[in-house]
Amino acid sequence: ADDWTVTLPAAASVTSGQTVSATVKNVRKAGSLEVLKDVDWNGVPVVAGQSFSICVTGPVGPGSVSQGCKSVSAASSWKQTWSGLVPGSYVVTEASATPGVLADDWTVTLPAAASVTSGQKATATVKNVRKAGSLEVTKSIDWKGVTPTDGLTFEFCVTGPVGPGSVSQGCRIVTYHTVASGLPSILTVTWSGLIPGDYTVTETPAGSEWTTTGSGVTVSVTNSGTAKTVVTNTRTLGAIQVEKAWSGAVAGAEQSATVGLVCTPASYNDSFEMVFPVVSHTFTGIPVGVACDVSETAKSAGWTLTGYQLNGGVSSLTPPTATAAVAAPLVKVTNTRTLGAIQVEKAWSG
Repeated sequence: ADDWTVTLPAAASVTSGQTVSATVKNVRKAGSLEVLKDVDWNGVPVVAGQSFSICVTGPVGPGSVSQGCKSVSAASSWKQTWSGLVPGSYVVTEASATPGVLADDWTVTLPAAASVTSGQKATATVKNVRKAGSLEVTKSIDWKGVTPTDGLTFEFCVTGPVGPGSVSQGCRIVTYHTVASGLPSILTVTWSGLIPGDYTVTETPAGSEWTTTGSGVTVSVTNSGTAKTVVTNTRTLGAIQVEKAWSGAVAGAEQSATVGLVCTPASYNDSFEMVFPVVSHTFTGIPVGVACDVSETAKSAGWTLTGYQLNGGVSSLTPPTATAAVAAPLVKVTNTRTLGAIQVEKAWSG
């Protein structure tokens, strides 16, 4: 009753001396198996035309044979049915996924063996979760001795996978906080749900005070892994130039003078002695934006300091404050020969 459909003959009429025949037909009841596909893209952009090859083998046991493979996709409403199956247990497997290689791109969860019974439809589900990678970008800051700025921000942008159709994965902000602020610095950001491929990491230009390394690099993201890269910002180094002017007749006097820098921070304080004919010196290795007071701290006897000029401005006896820059500011220090006198007294005698 469970496994067969029986067709009985009509009542047989038996007459004397005759043999009457009747036929009872049994048709084996067959079952079916419907396999459903559950696809989780895991945040990765959906690929149009994605399909999977599902295979069924059984009944389980001696003589178990393949019932064939069928393609499952959106076009098939993510399911396929195997009909005409004899009762028994059937194993469902997944053979391949396109585009891509199954083992690399998807985590597959297969169902237990499906039990097919006569005249019934069994169901089984194969779940695929898209493997995704992530990209972690970290900011490193080299202040070069300059007092750190609280609340300083930098912006990273990621584009990829590199190649035709490469698209922006968006931009994110990292923020630096000083210890004194009591706030945590957030210097690492992560892009998740990335399909495997090469991604370009760029930093939005941070300004002339910074030299950036690690921006514009290509980073390879793999399935189920986290690729990491570091973008470093270093305070750009500038300079301050000092020019020495000697005014007046030398008349045998020595010509040497020491010019010093008093900077904030003090780690960039410096000094240099210029002995004629050296009349210019450039203080280098000072981060752009660092302010330094420039003054003459020593000079040869017979000379008087008569003025400082910053970038050709008005001469003053007050030491100027020069700010280090890539195009170094110029401080001119002028010394004038000190003039004396000789007194002659005439005496008339007799």
